[in-house]
Amino acid sequence: MQFQTDKIICVMDGACALCSFGARLIARFDQADQIRIATLQSEIGNALLKAANLEPGDPETWLLKDGNSIFVKADAVIYLARAMGGPARIILPIAWLPKSWRNGLYGIIARHRYQIFGRADLCAMPDPCLKRKLLD
Repeated sequence: MQFQTDKIICVMDGACALCSFGARLIARFDQADQIRIATLQSEIGNALLKAANLEPGDPETWLLKDGNSIFVKADAVIYLARAMGGPARIILPIAWLPKSWRNGLYGIIARHRYQIFGRADLCAMPDPCLKRKLLD
């Protein structure tokens, strides 16, 4: 699947309550309208993950694509926080940790996200602001 956009694309789990919360924050605080969201369950999300040699079923899969640059795990979260600015900057102190530590922390949260945060349907009745950001 060939997919081009001038927007930053986040591929996240559409069934995860934490990801759903994050998507709603993106919709609310992306004042520059530079970010789009695809779920890893969608055709677009799956294609982007496969193109980056990532497995959609891996609980640690989270991808951010900006042009030809691909970021995963904690690096994707940090890149997104920098791109959004504003309240998202609260995440930036994790960038000070060694990469192995921050990705380890990311992995723990990602593997246990359903137990910690529960499940939610990202696409269920999204508000108009979020709906505009979804690529699904």
